[in-house]
Amino acid sequence: MDKEERVNQEATDAVWRRVWQDQGSASSRAVFRHRLFIEGYPIFKRYVSKRAGLILEVGGGSGRYGLALAKDFPESTVVVSDVLPESLEMVRKLGGELELRNITVRKEDVLHLSFPDNHFDAVVADV
Repeated sequence: MDKEERVNQEATDAVWRRVWQDQGSASSRAVFRHRLFIEGYPIFKRYVSKRAGLILEVGGGSGRYGLALAKDFPESTVVVSDVLPESLEMVRKLGGELELRNITVRKEDVLHLSFPDNHFDAVVADV
């Protein structure tokens, strides 16, 4: 990338839209087999209290961490947020495939979240 070229949200969204179009038929098995998930998820999970009632995955993309947390913490409510509607549709699809009832999907801008301070018991981000 040229030093003068700046990446903006529109360009970033375009890249992710192409990714989600290519992954449109992806199953939960494919999402959870990714090496970054296999190695990263145990670290995320370790820092979430068993008593966490409300968990946020911010900038969730495929929502793989939020979906896994919803599965492993069935008494919690997990909110997966992303700015891109295509990402949120992927999360809805995979959540349905996994029959998760404790997951909520929200369109949110990570820089301007609509939640009040201290609303969540745990927040995770795969950046």
